[in-house]
Amino acid sequence: MRKIKVLLLAAILAVSFAGCGREQTNGVMEAWVGAYSEEKFVNVTKEYQTKHDPIAAEGENKITSVSFRTDFEIASCAVTKTSAVDPQNATFEQRGAIYLAVKTSFDGKTVTVSTDWWYDGDDWTADYPIWSYLVCVKDTDGAEHYYYFRTDYGAAD
Repeated sequence: MRKIKVLLLAAILAVSFAGCGREQTNGVMEAWVGAYSEEKFVNVTKEYQTKHDPIAAEGENKITSVSFRTDFEIASCAVTKTSAVDPQNATFEQRGAIYLAVKTSFDGKTVTVSTDWWYDGDDWTADYPIWSYLVCVKDTDGAEHYYYFRTDYGAAD
């Protein structure tokens, strides 16, 4: 009976997101713990490219936000790097970073990154449908935890 309730709840949530923006939770990779380094960033982009697919818009839905859960209480979070991605050119992402204040929030152990800026962006952003996000999440002890994900805005119909 419990499984039926869970499936029913999942179906209700799926229907409620139909035709509107949706929040994504999969496709986020734990990158590393500790200070930022360009070498760590390059390694994460390569690993993500081989092991993960970007979070993609589906049908008429838009990617409005991406949420992920940590295993620690969060003190703060921020997107530290947003980059255009060319899957055929690994170094493009390192050079394609833009300065963009991306809205982030947290509640307990869950981080939410607003990803809807792309839909309201300048025309040139449409030239790059895949974007990456590097998120720094600080725990209550002050340690920095980095998470990485990509979005594919061009996958929507």
